[in-house]
Amino acid sequence: MRQMTIRGLKLFFRDKSGVFFSLLGVIIIFCLFVFFISDLATQGLDFLDNASYIMNSWMVAGMLASQLPQAWARMQLWSQTMKINA
Repeated sequence: MRQMTIRGLKLFFRDKSGVFFSLLGVIIIFCLFVFFISDLATQGLDFLDNASYIMNSWMVAGMLASQLPQAWARMQLWSQTMKINA
């Protein structure tokens, strides 16, 4: 299982443009959050002592969750390719 995981990671990172475009959505959302949305989101939470910590944690969780479907789709494509080539 470990060898299959290593092989899958090598195949994924071999395609530089695929790696970039799979992370492009997260990069765009992160930049929008840092430059525009973070101040607006924490203004409404003045009653909390750690509003910026909560919003930053929520943002990171959202970015990780947004990548899961894409990673799942790539793994499905990889497994189908492995079945065809076998």
